[in-house]
Amino acid sequence: MARNGLSKVHRDYLAAGGLGFFIGDGRLNYRPETVFEAFYNLNLTKAAWITLDWQHIRNPAYNADRGPLRCGCIRSLEPTPWTVRLDGHPPDAFGMVATRRKT
Repeated sequence: MARNGLSKVHRDYLAAGGLGFFIGDGRLNYRPETVFEAFYNLNLTKAAWITLDWQHIRNPAYNADRGPLRCGCIRSLEPTPWTVRLDGHPPDAFGMVATRRKT
C-alpha cells in the first residue's frame, strides 16, 4: 500500500485551475491518494512470463470527488526475434538489454 500527497503550493495551483501532467480540472477537493496493489508473476518458460495485477486507488489524482478506481492488468514478456541488446549480442532469456563484462 502506498499513500501519496501534494505540497500546499501544488494543491493551490490545481485548485485554481492549473493543469499538471496527469491531473487538474479546476475542481480539486484535495485528499491524499492511497493505492493498494497486488500482483502475481507466473513463469511460463525460462524466457516468458505473465503478470496479473490488480489496483485499488482511493482519491485518484488526489481528488476526493473521484473514485475509488479499481483496475486490473495482464502483462506479458517474451523475447522476440527483433529484440536487440544494447551491446550488439543476441538476446538471451535473462539479460535482453544488459551489457556483458569484458574479461
